[in-house]
Amino acid sequence: MVKKMVVSKKRMKKNKKTTTCVLLEDPAPAPQLPAHFRAKIEGLNGSEIVLVFQKKLFDSDVNKGQCRLLMPHKQIKTHGFLTPEERDGLNKIMGRIQHKEVLMIDPSCQKEWVVSLKIWEMGKSNNHRVNYMYSLGKNWYKIVQSNGLKTGMIVQLWAFRVESNLRFALVKVETLLEENDAPLD
Repeated sequence: MVKKMVVSKKRMKKNKKTTTCVLLEDPAPAPQLPAHFRAKIEGLNGSEIVLVFQKKLFDSDVNKGQCRLLMPHKQIKTHGFLTPEERDGLNKIMGRIQHKEVLMIDPSCQKEWVVSLKIWEMGKSNNHRVNYMYSLGKNWYKIVQSNGLKTGMIVQLWAFRVESNLRFALVKVETLLEENDAPLD
């Protein structure tokens, strides 16, 4: 998919010289949840559907030894997917990382898995800035295996509520062409 960028120009004065600053704006519409996922969620009496995150999977996301999906806090599209009480419950208590177990619809839209949601502090040493990441663990590698998730695929994580309980849906946005499946010229 080729994205068209809208270019706007803005004149700025700096040290009595006029410079041109080019601002790029992405006119792409907000992603939409696929209809079969929306129907599944509505069938569960789900509400408050929001896109949490979209990511191109890295080796570390699909590696059996790591067994987790990392979601940098800065890349979260909707921070309000957690209630204040849920967010507080994920904070460290006496130095221990806390977690919340959440049901998640997998990319096949046929199976629900229990995953654990955590908040990790990354990069905290010698007064350096702390980066926060959400992490999905428990059963993550089983989801990777059963849905054929691979490095380079793009996935979206959607949040919704069923009777005020947080749930997720994982959507495959794009799959990779295997070398053997490359289109013929």
